[in-house]
Amino acid sequence: DGPDPIYTSQILKILKKNHIPATFFLVGKNAQKYPKLVQEEMKSGYQIGNHTFSHPHLNTLSEAQISLQLVKTDQIIQKITGQKPLFLRTPYEELNENILNIAHSDHKQIILSTLTLEHQLSKTPKAKAERVMGMVFPGAIILAHDGRLNRHSTVKALPYLIRGLQAKGYRFVSLPELFRK
Repeated sequence: DGPDPIYTSQILKILKKNHIPATFFLVGKNAQKYPKLVQEEMKSGYQIGNHTFSHPHLNTLSEAQISLQLVKTDQIIQKITGQKPLFLRTPYEELNENILNIAHSDHKQIILSTLTLEHQLSKTPKAKAERVMGMVFPGAIILAHDGRLNRHSTVKALPYLIRGLQAKGYRFVSLPELFRK
């Protein structure tokens, strides 16, 4: 949901320190507001994906409105990075026929997460990481937000998660590498 002036840099620092690949799905209005963070993500070798311009419930919008959300964000990201995003993660991971048609016509690969680090019932960062570690499987896509709300616990949980999964023999791969397999 970023980039976010508080949490994105903290998450980038953790990922870089541990050599962890990731994809940042950007909300267009935030990318427009914080282009230097987008440049830092790109310069650090991370994938950039589209997460709409204003984070609406897409399943309530017309095809034209959905398309505008995606096109506007693509244009912002392309202006900042020089590259058009290949991946789309819809807000709230909502899908319907209109969303699928638009993504398909724009050659976007829709990404849905399989696990989230921000589970509400896990009270501490360590508990959040342990919950994910207990449910993870090869090929899992783990969602860890860097914006929109207070993401302090996500930042704190990330090192636990990385160390724990690596200790279990898991390795982290980029989305392009995951889908090549």
